Amino acid sequence: MAGSRSSVGVELEFVVAVQQKPGTFKKPAMFQDAPGGPIVLDSTQSIQLTVRDRMLDVIREAIGDRRGDRVVASRQQISNNLNAWHLNNYTEWIVKRDMSVMMTGDVLSSDPNLQNFRWYDVEVTSPPLYATDRSWDELRRVVDAIRQTFWVFCPDTSGLHIHYGRGIDWIPFADLRRIAAFIFAADPILIQMQPEDRITGDGASFCHSNRLYGAMAHGSPSSEVMEHLNARNNEGAPETVSAANPSQNPKSKPKLERGTFIFNRGSLPGYTLDEDHFRDSNFAFNGRYVRVPGTVEGRPVNIPLGVRELLTCTNAPTLARLMRDQHPARFAYNFLAYDLELYRRVVMERGMPNPNHQNRRTIEFRQNAGTMDPDEVIAHAKVVVRLCEYASTIPLQELWKVVSDLHMAESHRDWYDVFDLLTELDLVEEARVIQRQIAKYRGIDLD
Repeated sequence: MAGSRSSVGVELEFVVAVQQKPGTFKKPAMFQDAPGGPIVLDSTQSIQLTVRDRMLDVIREAIGDRRGDRVVASRQQISNNLNAWHLNNYTEWIVKRDMSVMMTGDVLSSDPNLQNFRWYDVEVTSPPLYATDRSWDELRRVVDAIRQTFWVFCPDTSGLHIHYGRGIDWIPFADLRRIAAFIFAADPILIQMQPEDRITGDGASFCHSNRLYGAMAHGSPSSEVMEHLNARNNEGAPETVSAANPSQNPKSKPKLERGTFIFNRGSLPGYTLDEDHFRDSNFAFNGRYVRVPGTVEGRPVNIPLGVRELLTCTNAPTLARLMRDQHPARFAYNFLAYDLELYRRVVMERGMPNPNHQNRRTIEFRQNAGTMDPDEVIAHAKVVVRLCEYASTIPLQELWKVVSDLHMAESHRDWYDVFDLLTELDLVEEARVIQRQIAKYRGIDLD
């Protein structure tokens, strides 16, 4: 990925052990082999400042003078560049709280020794990094240093959020549209990389399926959404696929010979439609329910029909609205930065552009469960980059062939799965890391 225009920012969510009482306590079972320890609370500082300062010290030491290829090297570098002010607060690693992340009662009750410590919620955010080997090295060293120094744990309430962008710039509309169309099609098998809780449990509330519950899932035409938003700007002509819609009759055998994976096709769980959620996510644009031809009432539009319609969008706000419902923040693939109220808008303060707050320009990938394994963090980040670069650069007719496979895979999981897709995208090494992660969710040790 040397020379990549793609950039990523990573949000790591976890809890860390804090010892608030003096004395020596037994190690919890899950940390018997862990080299680190709890953060011992400094009585002269608040717990929030103690955790932040200790984490930042470890991060700075891990990076040293071997920084990755950062999009912005310092605030001084962009002080006179309004186009980069949205990154003013992201030039360094950030440590802060995320109170949605908490140690769950079932974990605490599983080991009394866990209850001797406070489990403090933490979110560590990287600066935006170009997708290069030097950047992956910085990310690896930071994650590994935190894991080696502290007792950290990723409960079901935690996530690994990856922001995809193009340096300081907005993602070009033609690429944004292709990425949205590809993600809409791939969503049902990308979820196969996640644990059950992220699919059907409480964790799913943090990453609703765009394919099942966004406006496009309901068959809302792009023209209706554009009229509703009054978004008349034309950023690109519609793309038209000449091929016919594929059937969902599986071929006699999988078309792809892949490497050895322990999980057979069809063994990985996927989405089940929540009909109440589907009904509640419906929205009447312009006070009426208009559907693209071919939509079946009460069912999500089929993948090829949805992809075709997304490719007719002529501006980013219309596309972003089709990729969500009326409550945008918690979708698995978050295009909120491209919503009408935010897209290419300058945030003003006292009649001047605000140097400390401008709207971000990334797509946020929210589907991944939390992890503090550096191999897993980097594998998922590389998957995000590859998905977006592939969708942006592949000829449309070739993309349509993959969409056809994904359409078939949605209802025939034993024909084509996420490992087939990752293999086709030349992500075999990353697929092996993700296989190990899935095995861990199921209590299988592949090490």
